Amino acid sequence: GKDSSIYNNEKTKPTELTIENLYAALKKHGIKYPKIVLAQAILETGRFRSRVCNENNNLFGLRHSKGYYSYGHWEESVIAYRDKVQYKYRDNENYYSFLKRIGYARAKDYVEKVREIVSQL
Repeated sequence: GKDSSIYNNEKTKPTELTIENLYAALKKHGIKYPKIVLAQAILETGRFRSRVCNENNNLFGLRHSKGYYSYGHWEESVIAYRDKVQYKYRDNENYYSFLKRIGYARAKDYVEKVREIVSQL
């Protein structure tokens, strides 16, 4: 008979935004330190509840001169994070130091908050 696996392929419906699915996507797209980046997304979006997350599919608060980037699917923001943020990463650099060095967030305690979430994952 027909191969039914192509009919129930997960790719046909957009992947739901969950911690598990996001972590899988981070690994799939070659994100370095996926656990820390996962924690950043949780912090940036208030556990995926923020307006920027829900309206723009933007998990990392990525901005351009006129405001936040908007994506068709949240997974696109994972690729954008890799291409717009992680390309600046230097080999063997501590990732928290990296986030501070590039001035990722304005909040003084941003890195401490990210660390705290990582410890709970």
